[in-house]
Amino acid sequence: MSAPYHKTGSDELPAICLVDGQQAHNQYGVPIYHGGPCPGCNAPVDVILHFNPTDSYYYFVCPVCLGVYRYLDPDGNLDDLKEVVSRKNTPLDEEEDVPWHWV
Repeated sequence: MSAPYHKTGSDELPAICLVDGQQAHNQYGVPIYHGGPCPGCNAPVDVILHFNPTDSYYYFVCPVCLGVYRYLDPDGNLDDLKEVVSRKNTPLDEEEDVPWHWV
């Protein structure tokens, strides 16, 4: 069963909501997949992949470098291993008059 597809308000990327692989298996009935080593830092770790119910892809979350990588497609085939990066700034990131240091 595939989860419904949702888009962000900007129509750029689907929303990312990572669910632990075991929890996704219990909640959505999807298979549990393992992955490793890390595609970014090559750490020799074997982790249960996280599931994104908004696009049905599986993501590798590295416990060493904390990178998040798209790992498997909805059919369980190895995907492009791209690191998930958000290039958007929040209003707080753009606010310049926020006192970051107290004197």
